[in-house]
Amino acid sequence: MAPRPAHDNYDMWEGIEYELAIRKLEGKRVTCLEYKGNPLLPEHEVGVVMNNYRGGGGGDYMLYRCD
Repeated sequence: MAPRPAHDNYDMWEGIEYELAIRKLEGKRVTCLEYKGNPLLPEHEVGVVMNNYRGGGGGDYMLYRCD
């Protein structure tokens, strides 16, 4: 039996406004990304606080893993 999709395994960000188009291809789904009303560009840095589950790569979010 295959595991069920985990549609509830996502992150929410306080202070960051974003819009997603989930039908678009991976890498093209973020259609709007702003922080304090200004565009959040790839060269910008934002501090992030998370729990040890997500920080350990929980939910297969290896992007956030901090060893």
